Amino acid sequence: MKDLLQFEASELNPVHFMNALFITIVLYLHHGQYTNFYFGFLNEYNLHYVLQKFAVGGFFFFSGLKLTISNLDIPISTFLTKRFYRIYLLYLLSILVASISSYPFLNGGIYPSFKNIIMHALCVQSIFPNLFGQNFHVLWFVSVLFICYLSFLHLRKYVFNPKSFLLQQILISSVISLCYFFTIDKHITLFSKDFSVYFLFFSSGMVLSEIRINQINEKIFLLFGFIGTLLLFIFYKNIYVNTWYEYIIYVSLVLVTNICLFCFLTIWIRSVNFSKNTKIILAKYSFSSFCIFLFQRSIWAAMASIYPKGTFSQWLYIIFLGVPVIILSSYFIQYYFNLSVHYCTTKVFTRR
Repeated sequence: MKDLLQFEASELNPVHFMNALFITIVLYLHHGQYTNFYFGFLNEYNLHYVLQKFAVGGFFFFSGLKLTISNLDIPISTFLTKRFYRIYLLYLLSILVASISSYPFLNGGIYPSFKNIIMHALCVQSIFPNLFGQNFHVLWFVSVLFICYLSFLHLRKYVFNPKSFLLQQILISSVISLCYFFTIDKHITLFSKDFSVYFLFFSSGMVLSEIRINQINEKIFLLFGFIGTLLLFIFYKNIYVNTWYEYIIYVSLVLVTNICLFCFLTIWIRSVNFSKNTKIILAKYSFSSFCIFLFQRSIWAAMASIYPKGTFSQWLYIIFLGVPVIILSSYFIQYYFNLSVHYCTTKVFTRR
């Protein structure tokens, strides 16, 4: 799929568009916890769950894809150092902010325990979910992301051997799923339920990086994506499955459906003419996406504390003031964080 990420200077970067789409869906799905006005049919038909897999799964899919294209031969120490500066430090900051804002807001005024904070700081909350209290909302995904990064270091040597890659992919996801199903009723549950789903999105992005998707008619992807979406809608009552065989069917359907939709949208977006300003806005929106993920709930919690939910005007306040505040705040946090990291790392290497 690396051919999909090659674009002319006059074209929109497809990843910018996809990131903007994913983060918009995430914001839409999360705003309901801060206001009384929310479209109930999403929950009634489990559409919120399907949309979550599309949006969050998309971030994992394109993360695996981009890493394979740009970091396939990078030394392990360099790879981990980059992830530390680009991801982990911001993540630590978001834990501290969430501990005094979104966490107590969403958990009846209860603050996270010190053990719970340490669990999240070590990025193991998705391996031992809710062990020392409720996991931080949204921040669980960073734990999955870091473990996917570690799997990348192992799986990258199999990228050019699809059969071996598939065997490794099945082995890892099977171990994760078996650990979950065997411990689900125990005192300590191993792995979050959808851990294996997001790992499969990530690893699928890796292996598909070497397939020339542009040679396939995008209408085929649209057809399979539409059929899969229709099946998910028809069997919405069975989304929350408990048996292993139902889970395999569900995961397979979610993966194939969403990956087909990702491919279709990435190809289709090339045929759309965007103005220069639109491309700039989407690029900045995409640039802010990670920080939006990390800080959206903390910002909304602070706003909802000032103006408690209950009225239509409060919904307008949460949406039409809250979303711009989240986007702008996230952009400046990311921008100045990048400047600080660049300054500090440059100073260290200059001294050496």
